[in-house]
Amino acid sequence: MNKLLILLFPICIFSCSKTKKTDNLDIIKIAILKCDSSIEATEKDIFLAEELINKRLKIFNDDENAQNDDFNYVLNDPFHYKKEEILLSNYYKQYCVYKNEKKEKIVSLNCLCSLDELSLPNWRKSIIVVKDGGNCYFQISVNLDRKIVFGFMRNGSS
Repeated sequence: MNKLLILLFPICIFSCSKTKKTDNLDIIKIAILKCDSSIEATEKDIFLAEELINKRLKIFNDDENAQNDDFNYVLNDPFHYKKEEILLSNYYKQYCVYKNEKKEKIVSLNCLCSLDELSLPNWRKSIIVVKDGGNCYFQISVNLDRKIVFGFMRNGSS
């Protein structure tokens, strides 16, 4: 019996290490809402949407930092600080998948940096709407068929 366990243990370790990772998709921070009863969001849809959104956010973050550097250089502002980057992995994400008038698959994403006691019980059931909040809340959409990111909108400053 002990010999069998000794033989099976390395095989189990090797085979378990070859299982597919979920590429850091944090299902605890994701809600997929039913926006269109005729379409289901797949894991592939979510991965593609996040990949395209992360590329768009990198451009946004780089531009914000460049603007800050220019502002600091021109005005010599000693109290200037670097704005916080928007990193998708830091947010609770509400995905809504639907088809547009051209029958293209669209993923609309609502991002929240935190959940309060009012939104906590319902965030997996319906879109959470907040006023202001700056980088803490934003919306963005992706046309999966055309691989285009559009509609990026941060909430107003707090």
